[in-house]
Formats: sequence, structure tokens, C-alpha cells
Amino acid sequence: MQSAAKKEFVLSDRDLARLGSLKKRNPQHPDWQPMLLYLKSQVEQVSRNLHGNVESAQEAKRARDQERLEQKIKGRAEAHLVEERRERHLGNIKKRIL
Repeated sequence: MQSAAKKEFVLSDRDLARLGSLKKRNPQHPDWQPMLLYLKSQVEQVSRNLHGNVESAQEAKRARDQERLEQKIKGRAEAHLVEERRERHLGNIKKRIL
């Protein structure tokens, strides 16, 4: 499947677009778009060509996962700050009213 290939081998849609694929109806969600199935050997070859070797691909995957984690933490911290500002603002309004 396309999403699994992208995740496991650290590839983009553009990398996979060069490969042939088999479209198959999604068995879990028939109303969704069909699945794109690739030959694992071809996906591995594209990954090797792009990253050099398995270790480089794994390092790229770790870096991508780390970046996603940092972005998630940053987003939650910003959301927390927004909530604190909102509560402080509401507290100031309540003080003025009372």
C-alpha cells in the first residue's frame, strides 16, 4: 500500500509515482479511493537509490519522526499558552466587572 511504503521506506508521492502500481478496491472502506499496491522489491530499490542504504533510510525515518514529535510538542505548548492568555484575559474582565 502507498501509505505503508511511504512510511516504512521514507519515500514521497513523487518517488512512488515513477513506479507501476496495481489499483485494488479498499476492502475496509469500499467507498474510499482504491488502494495503490506496489512491488516491495521496486519500493526497496527506489529507497536504496534515494538514501544509499538501509541505515541511511532508517536514519531519515528517525529524523522525520523526531521532527513530527517536536512539531506536535510545539503545537501543544502553543495551545497551552493561548489557553493561559485566554484565562488571564477573562480573569481581568471579571475583576473589572466586580
